[in-house]
Amino acid sequence: MSTSASTYGDRFVQAVREYLHQNGLKSLGQINAKILGDLAQRFHEKDAAANKTMKKLASEEEWLKELEADPALRGLDIRRELGRCQFWCKNNRVVCTRPRFHNWLLKAERSVTHTYDGASSRPAPIAPPKPVLTAEKPVPGWPLILRNANHPSLNNADLDAFCASDWKELPQQIRQLIVQSA
Repeated sequence: MSTSASTYGDRFVQAVREYLHQNGLKSLGQINAKILGDLAQRFHEKDAAANKTMKKLASEEEWLKELEADPALRGLDIRRELGRCQFWCKNNRVVCTRPRFHNWLLKAERSVTHTYDGASSRPAPIAPPKPVLTAEKPVPGWPLILRNANHPSLNNADLDAFCASDWKELPQQIRQLIVQSA
């Protein structure tokens, strides 16, 4: 018979109906004023405690979200560390307070996350800049580049002749083709 009620009054009416149903009573007239007053007092205390618990849970959730957003704690699984801290506190018979948990986080090891290709989150080494290729300087491995270029104007005999010659002996057009293909 439990449906969600949003206001205090709705929740109280629902609690009275549940009381009537549990005690086999058919109407509110069968309850005397003292029982109704006691029921109202118990409901008020129970509702206040439930609201306090909900506020506490909401504030703890907000606190955890703040910790997760803190750049100083990046790389830590905050909720996992909270569980570990609570487990340690339980076994050592101490209270897991927020300051204790803050100290715990400062001593915790940061995990290395992995990307979809298995690489770690550590930055990649900086590669040296690529050389600027021009037709004046020989391109490293240019004979192989020329053979793989598959240019329609080149036949196998021309390729063999060009690959056997020196870079400076190549026509300017062929050098440009190699630079573009590299």
